[in-house]
Amino acid sequence: IQALVLALVVAPTAGELLQCPVKEAALLAREHGAITVRYGVDLPSFSVYRQTPTAARLPLPGELAVIESSRREELESRLGHPVQIMYERGAILLVRNPGPNHAPSLKKKEHP
Repeated sequence: IQALVLALVVAPTAGELLQCPVKEAALLAREHGAITVRYGVDLPSFSVYRQTPTAARLPLPGELAVIESSRREELESRLGHPVQIMYERGAILLVRNPGPNHAPSLKKKEHP
């Protein structure tokens, strides 16, 4: 009975909870219509929900990117400016690269 409950209730529920942010981000990206890339993540289901392949590279100005929230600072550092968060849930972010002319500059941390 425990194996049946695990297979029919717990596993599908856990899978849905993990996939929900990916699905929502992909549907938002598809609705937005902008070129969307992925940075530092391998989420094949994102491309499935979006119904188009998602290249792995830095987003150009105006493009969207799906990333893990833990990689946001790294991405902003590589771009040289902050990104605009379009969607955030769990560890998944959908961000827009506004371009250097449309983003406030990154504040440098002061060292004591």
